[in-house]
Amino acid sequence: METWVQEWLDHFVRFYRAQNFFEKYAALSDAEFADLLMRWYAAAWAQPLDPSEFVTELRLLSSDETRVWWRDLHANVARGKNVYVTVLQAWSAIARGKFLPDEISETWDSEQGPIALAFLLDDEKVRVYPRPMGDEIDLGILPPINRLIEKTGVEFCAHEVFAETGYVIAVTEKEKIQLELRGWKWEV
Repeated sequence: METWVQEWLDHFVRFYRAQNFFEKYAALSDAEFADLLMRWYAAAWAQPLDPSEFVTELRLLSSDETRVWWRDLHANVARGKNVYVTVLQAWSAIARGKFLPDEISETWDSEQGPIALAFLLDDEKVRVYPRPMGDEIDLGILPPINRLIEKTGVEFCAHEVFAETGYVIAVTEKEKIQLELRGWKWEV
């Protein structure tokens, strides 16, 4: 590996570990973890790591499935599929214990919507209303969810949409600012 690529990867590891990513690898040194990430990247993406493309950073970070949700937004959203139920469960898994919806249900008034998501959050029944967007997931439900969890100090942020994918993470305000300084651009 070229020296500049190794230096970039070493910086990547230090930066994201400081933002509380990759906590399950805390027992590994930075060098050991960088080596693990390099091997994971080669296996997952079957191409050389290219730090000149921002997508490389997103790909590497997506290996932390406890903090990152990255999916195709064309998810066959339709009445009876309960895609949003699965999405809320997945977002709960990356929310660091700050968003724990229970008894999630998804109802449609017709094949075209409107759609209502109902769930219990801290024993309170709440509703969120995704916009019908064909077969796509509406990331526009993140702001109302963030209002529900704002007192926790964590919010969901979505990186700007590219290649029809959604990239969602749960971060503190400090982490969000650090990511912005690193070049992150938010869709939501």
